[in-house]
Amino acid sequence: MECRKVELDYGPVAVWERPGHGLPVVLLHGLGADAHTFAGAFDPDVLPDRRLIALDFPGHGASPRGTCTCTVGDYAEVVLALLAELDVEHYDLVTHSMGGVVGIVLAERSGVTRFLNAEGNLTGENCFFSGPTAAMERERFMREGRVQLIGKVGRLASKGSACWEYYIRALTRCDPEALHRAACGLVDVSNNADLLERYIALHCRTCYVVGTQNAREFPGKDRLLEAACEVHAVTGGHFMMLDDPEGFYQVVRGFLFN
Repeated sequence: MECRKVELDYGPVAVWERPGHGLPVVLLHGLGADAHTFAGAFDPDVLPDRRLIALDFPGHGASPRGTCTCTVGDYAEVVLALLAELDVEHYDLVTHSMGGVVGIVLAERSGVTRFLNAEGNLTGENCFFSGPTAAMERERFMREGRVQLIGKVGRLASKGSACWEYYIRALTRCDPEALHRAACGLVDVSNNADLLERYIALHCRTCYVVGTQNAREFPGKDRLLEAACEVHAVTGGHFMMLDDPEGFYQVVRGFLFN
């Protein structure tokens, strides 16, 4: 993956792009992560011939925080501004975690044709990492909370999962101020913005993907099934695209190409 910086009003945004045909596929990562969540999509055999666009949200990865306030709404505005800069009007969307919440806003406001949402927040119960982060006052998080969060992920990584090793590296690169602001915003909308019903009401085609570790019971499951939403399970946990890239991208291909 090769990065270039695109200048927006918020500041420079790091973008990974692969040329291709048909509708572009826009890939949005989660809280504290970066575009490398979806590095597997850039394998030429995974999504053949499709134009791919992945970005680091401001304050994440290689994108500085700039003037962005790092709310979900702000991140949606960043994506819309980037797509306008890249002359993209209609596109397919593949998201993970916090990126799924941004994706709901985008699907309500722009030309999303298909929307694959991998364990995106639908209720406040989804706030496994963001909840404890947002519960801390800014000063305490900056002083000790960030280290505690990285330690929490480190304990998961010690069990031998490469996905958590990746997440530690991503969290270390993430701007602590952006991380705290984004967590607070994510918890707020997860608790108060009726994301589950908004997701169900979207007019684009949708697919919700969960890791098998969470598939038996996850927030919003009963309501999604009641509404006949498309739901798939992929081997692994929250980062199922890293736990089982072959299985994850098989689901992505089946959804985007049919």
